[in-house]
Amino acid sequence: MHSTKRNLLVLALVLIFIGVIFFRVSGPASGITNREEFNQQIRNSLAELQLPKQNNSLLITGSADRLSDFIYYRSGASLSTANKETLRQSEQLFWNESKRVSQQELAQILTDVAFEKLVTLSDQDVDNVTDILRGFNDPSMPAAFQAHRNKVTLRANGEGTMDPQYFAAQLKYARDAQIDYNQNGRGSYPPLLVQTNRAALYNRIVNDVSNRVASLSAADPDTFESSKSDLTPVQAILVAYSVASSDLLAGNQAELQQKMSERQQAASQFAQAQYPSPQGHRAFGVNGYIYSSPLNYLFDDMSVRRVLDLINERRAQ
Repeated sequence: MHSTKRNLLVLALVLIFIGVIFFRVSGPASGITNREEFNQQIRNSLAELQLPKQNNSLLITGSADRLSDFIYYRSGASLSTANKETLRQSEQLFWNESKRVSQQELAQILTDVAFEKLVTLSDQDVDNVTDILRGFNDPSMPAAFQAHRNKVTLRANGEGTMDPQYFAAQLKYARDAQIDYNQNGRGSYPPLLVQTNRAALYNRIVNDVSNRVASLSAADPDTFESSKSDLTPVQAILVAYSVASSDLLAGNQAELQQKMSERQQAASQFAQAQYPSPQGHRAFGVNGYIYSSPLNYLFDDMSVRRVLDLINERRAQ
């Protein structure tokens, strides 16, 4: 029984680490007005991207640069020059050949890359991931909010808290089990655990990708034709970023700044002390003002490159 509980916990932690920290939007509590406001904010956000809706070489040429700029101002993550060029070329080829990446294919790609990344984590990396998931931090943070950093927050909506030391220990266990499986196929760790993790992870990711695309489709059906839409490479990288960061893509740059300012005002009022200014901080990503996620591991240059390579392999099939 103890072993079963431990294995289930390890499975949950693997799912969490690789970016499936998905803030589900089940529908605004106050009704359709909020839903329409949310959809409008997504449209405002997508307007900055100008995603290609047809084989328009001008829009395609600049699509990778716009996406990189968009991700950078929201999270501090960015696409390297080499990855932007690969993405631009891939986008053009997919349009030329009338091909797309299915949501199931994207989920499989993200699953594969996640497990490749997991085995590369050092103990220091695990400790860094743990600290990032403890949430936004600043030297001037009021004591009322410093206390919140005593727990790891596993979801952007605040659900799922865990002792940081326990979280780090279990993540290391999951990593070591995967390494053992890769090298031996069996050994001191149960091989079925790793196989179950991979299957469960894929099922979770494909559900999260589907929810993201459904949200985008509801807001902008001209770009995302339906909730079952297949994706161009630029769309696929956008969805991958959204899942990894828990950024719902609602709000353009000005609206996002407004949200952070409103958060500062509300937090200062709650703590009866000045909450740190959002100036100089990103909303998402490492030490994100709204939600802190380890994009330096989940969306780093090598991971994005690997995702692009696997997308292009599927195009060639």
